Amino acid sequence: MAHVVFKTPSKQFRAEFNQSLTAQMVMKSFPVEGTVHLWGEELSVDTGVQASDVHATMDVNAGDVAYRHESRRLCIYFGRTPASTTDKPVPSFPGVIIGRILCPPCATLLATRLTAKSGLDSHKNIR
Repeated sequence: MAHVVFKTPSKQFRAEFNQSLTAQMVMKSFPVEGTVHLWGEELSVDTGVQASDVHATMDVNAGDVAYRHESRRLCIYFGRTPASTTDKPVPSFPGVIIGRILCPPCATLLATRLTAKSGLDSHKNIR
């Protein structure tokens, strides 16, 4: 498993990415800069990566990190989304689960600038 660190100017949290081809393709896109979008407690950012949508699912849980093929976005689920009828997140589109955050922060505490780091030399800046 590969570890990724997401940072804002005042917060940070870690994620563990699985060994899937999709996860590897997304991690190769680091560093990337883009705009963070919040949809309820789903955070997403453009990766610019065209990766596989094999195993895409609408069944996600709080803490999951997923790649959304249709928009080339990395999505992090912290909790309810506007489509949720329970506390479980319901994504707007299917995604391939590529990892899990290890210490979930509250999505509303995240600033508009986010940095993800994989390994020692890769950074991902997200605005």
